[in-house]
Amino acid sequence: MTAVLRNALWGYRFSLLFVGGGLFAFSLMIAYIFSALGGLELIRQFEQFIPEAMRALFKAQGGFASDATGFLASDYRHPMYLVAELAFVIALSSGAVAREVERGGILMVLANPIPRWRYLVARILAMVVGTVVILALAVAGTWVGAQVAGIGDEVTLPPFLKVQVATFSLMMAVGGVATLISSVGNDGARATAIATGIAVAMYFVDFLAALWSPASFLGPVSFFHYYDPQTVAESGLLPWRDLAVLHGAAAATFAAALLLFQRRDIAR
Repeated sequence: MTAVLRNALWGYRFSLLFVGGGLFAFSLMIAYIFSALGGLELIRQFEQFIPEAMRALFKAQGGFASDATGFLASDYRHPMYLVAELAFVIALSSGAVAREVERGGILMVLANPIPRWRYLVARILAMVVGTVVILALAVAGTWVGAQVAGIGDEVTLPPFLKVQVATFSLMMAVGGVATLISSVGNDGARATAIATGIAVAMYFVDFLAALWSPASFLGPVSFFHYYDPQTVAESGLLPWRDLAVLHGAAAATFAAALLLFQRRDIAR
């Protein structure tokens, strides 16, 4: 099991490096740009001109944050963050079984005395470890950027750590769905495409529900409905109910993936 975990992480080492490094650089850049543009003073001046659709993207319909920490935290809903994080999680999760079946590599792995469930748990742990690393690098980028930009005294670290707990929960929910799809598939590309399509559809549903009141009832069916980094940063509290929903979805899909993988035929 340890060997599977180690090999999975090693196989995705370049993805981990590029995604983590990219998020670090993007976080640093956002903090620096925020300071260079004049900080919250300029944001407040132009907030009334920000389109409602843009507010909905960041879940800021009631207005953007009133301090630097909250504003920078709200950027963790920026599409660039979400695309990079989701791409990494979906790639690892959808490749856990389907891609290995497609390549035939899983036959060699399971020829060893390792139960299927231990193999899949190791692949899930690889995704968990990789996700923690890239989220930690994103926070580090924000913190370094704040120091470089001279706004370190306006930015406190604990709210960002809580935001990343919420981000981790969102990634686990999406990763659970991708792992479930992979556990019954034989084609890695197809598993990735389906998981990506589901994530995009959920993002669109959340955006539509926030922007168009007649569709607001659809919001709770999307994982993104339970992810609001600005509120987490401003309140300083973890949203336990939202986290419970996301982790419940992750636990259910991971459990279903383990069950179905145990029972499926490996033949391509």
